[in-house]
Amino acid sequence: DDGNDIDDDGCTNACISADCGDGETQPPEECDDGNADDDDACLPTCIKAVCGDGKIWDGVEECDDELETESCDADCTFASCGDGQINATADEECDDGNNKDWDECTNACVAATCGDGIVWIDVEECDDGNAINGDGCEPDCTVTPTYSAVGPQMNVPADELFGWEICWLSPYTNSGTSINSIINSNCTKANLMLACREVDSDIYTLLAHAPRSDVTFNTGQENTPHTANGVGWYFSDSYSWGFAKQGDAILRNTCDTLDPNGDQRLCWHTSGGSSNPGYRCGANKGIGAGWERVILHAD
Repeated sequence: DDGNDIDDDGCTNACISADCGDGETQPPEECDDGNADDDDACLPTCIKAVCGDGKIWDGVEECDDELETESCDADCTFASCGDGQINATADEECDDGNNKDWDECTNACVAATCGDGIVWIDVEECDDGNAINGDGCEPDCTVTPTYSAVGPQMNVPADELFGWEICWLSPYTNSGTSINSIINSNCTKANLMLACREVDSDIYTLLAHAPRSDVTFNTGQENTPHTANGVGWYFSDSYSWGFAKQGDAILRNTCDTLDPNGDQRLCWHTSGGSSNPGYRCGANKGIGAGWERVILHAD
């Protein structure tokens, strides 16, 4: 009996010694709610509930593992990739709290990097998840450039012609295909490539390319080629179509039959606006069914 009516000192007004759990907050108690529940705002030890005390505060905390764990973040919310909390124990490298897979933090909470198979917008041009050169996307996540070469090219693997696609293919024995339909219906892109090879080969024996206006520049039956991209082009839909190395003379009768740098000469017969059989693929002249003519186009 302390002779006063102060209920929150060491002796209550009921003349009972103050104790944790009596419902009266007495120093050094932080709180006292008079119950033994450890899931409310005041713990049975008369200490205020706080995130990190190992007790889950009902309605306030989702979890409380005292420290950050794989299942519980440091702010006492359930750990989840995308919650905006970087949980290192759950192996999260980042967590930007959004569902954008194309920014610097992927939806797997892994930092974006070239080679992860996800295109990082405004940073990567492409990302195919491998380190293969020339497959469309380079190991540095830049787009493989369209194949380009100056002058006639010999023995070129087909898989090196990135950016080019076949728009017309025919054996040297074929005839009657409209040249106009080839140029204006089949092969419509800005650049054209004339090529030849043995049937079904993966290697082009000879090829050359230039803008379509140069490849289809009408030279009539003249022996004066039109030069572009290191190549001397000639074209007539009723005589012949082909090329030689820039600066080399040609002799069309009807196709070019000259031999100097013969491995860099290509010629196809044409007649009456259509394809005709023959004639040469490099130094191979008068060829037939075992060889094919190919036109490719690219933007």
